[in-house]
Amino acid sequence: MSQPTTSEASPKLITSSSLSSNCVRLINPHKSPGRFADIIAGIACTKKILVLANEAAYAGTGLLSLDRVVSVTQGAETRQKPMRSVIAEAAWQALDGQSSNLLCTYNQLMLERRLLACQAGSCKLIDFLNRLCKEGQLTKFLTTSIDGIESKHSHLANLTIALYGDNRLLRCISSNCNGLTEEECAALDNDMRSNLPILCEVCSKRVNLRRRRGNMAVYWLRPAVQSHISLSFGLPKMPPISEDSDQSDEYVEGQDWSPLHDKRKSRTQRKSKLPAELPGVDLAHVAQFHNASKVFLIIGKQSKDMDLLERTRELAASIRDGSGAVIYIDSAPLDGQNEHIDLQLQGDVDDVLGDILQEIDRSSGQMREPGLDISDDDMWCDIKRIPTWANSVLFVDAAFPIILHTAQCAVQDTVTAGFKQRRLMQLMCQVHNQKTPSLIMRRA
Repeated sequence: MSQPTTSEASPKLITSSSLSSNCVRLINPHKSPGRFADIIAGIACTKKILVLANEAAYAGTGLLSLDRVVSVTQGAETRQKPMRSVIAEAAWQALDGQSSNLLCTYNQLMLERRLLACQAGSCKLIDFLNRLCKEGQLTKFLTTSIDGIESKHSHLANLTIALYGDNRLLRCISSNCNGLTEEECAALDNDMRSNLPILCEVCSKRVNLRRRRGNMAVYWLRPAVQSHISLSFGLPKMPPISEDSDQSDEYVEGQDWSPLHDKRKSRTQRKSKLPAELPGVDLAHVAQFHNASKVFLIIGKQSKDMDLLERTRELAASIRDGSGAVIYIDSAPLDGQNEHIDLQLQGDVDDVLGDILQEIDRSSGQMREPGLDISDDDMWCDIKRIPTWANSVLFVDAAFPIILHTAQCAVQDTVTAGFKQRRLMQLMCQVHNQKTPSLIMRRA
């Protein structure tokens, strides 16, 4: 079929007002296969990668979501609640004797979950993380999972930070509790199935006998998880209960109180201190935390926890300041304000991670010519510089010009076979970034 002449063509106009206002560039492997492949290749060869995995990324393990509804007995009533709500109510509250059945039900549900996690198989996420560890590319792994599946792999476990705690471990909510070891917790499995709370022997023995008339529920064991975010490297620390209810714990003058911040604390509580490992507004501290990572991968549906979102933004800002990139991986497009994310790879999490693993295999088997390596800084600056809307411009041979208009100037370049794509992208970016309205005309 003969090509229509230029005069017969109906040009499609792309103006500055018609460009997408979404800060996150959505890259679909079916719509933009070349762009998608470039980003996959960039991730595969990046030397330092920080990973945050949300609960949805663990779907392949078969573990149930914390949003599932469970039956909980409170007094004479049985209620249906999401597991997250049960964690928020029972994880660190000093429940009285009348509500001890809530804690017992909670312990039983979490024990069942822990046993299932021990039997759970691997998933594509774990395979991906193990490969990054093997290649020395993983700087840290942040996870919203409480199941400790990563602990089966020693190298990965050393780089893992469980943001909401670890269900494999038990502790009471005394401010001085160091928690039980994994072996000690396993020995209490049968006791955790009972309808009676279990005392933390170490902490309860420290209590002054004169003060044992207080609320001993402070020393009831429960899983070492919480509903608030923690980036502590050690056992998760629980927020303190109010001083009025914690009458059974000894007070030592000069004791260092450093619990995590709790939004619901009473006015009588001491002001909380953030743990030293928690990145704050000090960008130098954040950069030290992620070890100058150049890619921040956020895997699975993004959490709505505002504290976690704030930590994510702080990490993202630091990585972007270091010429890195923040990439989100999930099949559903992001909604809302997500200006901290540069790109979204739209696809099934397992499929995308599988593509990265294949690219790592391919690139590791290739011999690179001397002088062809580029730094991660240059690579991600180039990748992010190419706008998504550039894919809509028709790259043609010498017969078709691309005409770019601005309010200040008009530039006409004839695209030839030898015209470098990078120069063309730079020209388009310059036009797109003009403060005055810009226009790109291309042949239909």
